[in-house]
Amino acid sequence: MRISIIVPVYNVAQYIVACMQSLLGQSYAAFEIILVDDASPDNSIKLAEDILNSQMRISYTIVRNEKNMGIATVRNIGVAHAKGDFIVFVDSDDEVQPTYLETLVTPMVDDEIDISLCQYEVLDTHIPNQTITYKGETYSSLGKVDGNSALQNLLHDRERSFLWRCLFRKQVFDQVQFPDGCNFMEDTITLPCLYANANKVFYNDAVLYVYNFRKNSMTTGHVYAKDYIQVPAMLAKTVQYIKLKTDGKLKEAISRFNYLCCYNIITVKLTKRSLPFSEAKPIYAVFSVYLWKSELFSFLRNKKIRSLAWIFRLKFMPIKVWQKDIDA
Repeated sequence: MRISIIVPVYNVAQYIVACMQSLLGQSYAAFEIILVDDASPDNSIKLAEDILNSQMRISYTIVRNEKNMGIATVRNIGVAHAKGDFIVFVDSDDEVQPTYLETLVTPMVDDEIDISLCQYEVLDTHIPNQTITYKGETYSSLGKVDGNSALQNLLHDRERSFLWRCLFRKQVFDQVQFPDGCNFMEDTITLPCLYANANKVFYNDAVLYVYNFRKNSMTTGHVYAKDYIQVPAMLAKTVQYIKLKTDGKLKEAISRFNYLCCYNIITVKLTKRSLPFSEAKPIYAVFSVYLWKSELFSFLRNKKIRSLAWIFRLKFMPIKVWQKDIDA
């Protein structure tokens, strides 16, 4: 059972050596490494290539983008080049434990299992001269779980949408791509579609991935207004795909996911940007139109009073939403 490890590379010279060393130190040897250099301005890819050239055991491929394409497109390029039976994503500023691949791939001898997950720890280094370590989350179930049950947990935000905690059977990417041009939340938007394609999901509680949370990474770096404005259209495609795959059985969970994504962007991600109201208002308008069309009747029917109140404020009193977020 061969695994393709997809590693996006951009401005990670300080971290990529440790990342490559952790991959080459895996107890499971049947894997390839696919490095996608997204026109990185530093010598990240040279450092990685030097390490990989110093050994003969593991094969690797380097794909070089002529211009910066963004994280979602980079992931699509990696999947297109994958030759393995399974796919994992490892960010080039993170590290994995020696048994990461072995633990994730072992349950996949069961043909029913399409996604295998592990636990992770977070190293928070964005505070100067301080590193905070904490375990990622607690799974509600361990072992083999029905795909729809796992999807429901994801949609209700009972587990995080981190790609790198997952090993995927390659077939779950059939008809699924990351939204090209999306520079943030590409995992949140895409992972539900992959879950919807899974028959069974396997949860393991072993802490095997080390996520280095830092500013200005490929996944937490600067996001522009245009990036926010295009999210509702991308969410709409995800919602449509999940509805089709689940025959409409998870309507409430899908509605919850749709609302939470929009709410978190407005009240968390935009608030951290501290945008002036003149810049925030057009973003609010796009999200309010989307939620008004997609969720208003659902919330009325199910008497979701607090959600309704927030949607009304966003549409008719955006200045109030902005002031509350800025003051929070």
